[in-house]
Formats: sequence, C-alpha cells, structure tokens
Amino acid sequence: IGSNGQSKAFHWSPYAPMNALPTAAGRESAANAINDNGEIVGKVGGYAALWSGGGFPLMIANSQSEALDINVHGQIVGWIEPAPGDRHAFLYLRPPGAIVLLTSILPAGSNWILQSANGINDKGQIVGLGIYNGVAHAYRLRPAIRDLSATIVAQVVSIVFGIRDDSGGLQIGPLGPMPIPPWNPMRVNAPL
Repeated sequence: IGSNGQSKAFHWSPYAPMNALPTAAGRESAANAINDNGEIVGKVGGYAALWSGGGFPLMIANSQSEALDINVHGQIVGWIEPAPGDRHAFLYLRPPGAIVLLTSILPAGSNWILQSANGINDKGQIVGLGIYNGVAHAYRLRPAIRDLSATIVAQVVSIVFGIRDDSGGLQIGPLGPMPIPPWNPMRVNAPL
C-alpha cells in the first residue's frame, strides 16, 4: 500500500529490495503474475496492464479489465468487461498486440460464455471460469497444435467440463462432444 493508502503493485526478488512498479500518479495498481522473462501483468486503475523492461506499464485494454497470467511467450490472459455485466475471458497476443475474446473462437452453438481466463502455461493451455448452459464451470482450452502464432490460436478447440469426481466428463472438440474417461492414477503424468 502506497503512502496515500492506495494499493500498489510491486516486484520483489530474494536478491533485491521490494520495488513499487511505476504507474501514473494517484493510480491504484495490482500485480498478478510474472513470467520467466521478468514481465509482470496485473491492472492499473481498473485496466489490464503489462510491465516489461522496467518502465511504465502498457495498458492492454481500454475497458474495465484485469490481466491475470502471462507465459514465457508473452501471451497474456484475463478478463475484460466492455459494458457493465458483460465480462469475457481474453487472450492478448504480442505481436500483433491484439485481444482475442476466447468465446469468439469456440465452435458455433457451444453454449459457452467464457468469463475469465485465470492461467496460461508455456504450452498455451488456458484455464478459467465460464458459463455453460447457464451454469458456472471451470474450463481448459488447448491449442490444436503447438505453434502459438495468432493464426493458430484461433484453433483452440478443447473445453473440459462436468468433472466433479473421478467419473470422467465431456470434452468439446472440433468433431463435437467426446467423453473423457474416468480418472486413472496410472495416467497422472500422461501428456495432455
């Protein structure tokens, strides 16, 4: 918390003092994640932000939003609210510096509204929260192939839902719904 009582984003490492991240005067900020390149994401004054290279943050959205995670490739996920009550999960691609609303890349008729993207790993897999047929569910998206360029990310095809215990669930893919087998402890380390 800054001297004026507002929340301030900061960076800390075991070998350096804690430092407030730069923002415009009088703006609250929060840092949510850092990648292996030292890039930090969060929000400044209610807008998704990226700190890279030690300078002032790049504001990555012009609507109420928050950046929640960043991977080593600089891909950023979070939520954006273009209008009050209209929240959407997003993926920010650098380059080209574009926001992709994740619901917009799902197959037509999927009945999903992806509201928040909470994490992204270095494989480009995204986890978050969404609404499926009016009920809140967690989801996981994964790229169809390993190339994470802007043209490929539009092919994110897998949503997992319905897993409440070890009885399996359902995955929506490019060929439609497919069952997920029940959990098997022998498959814990199997690749996704």
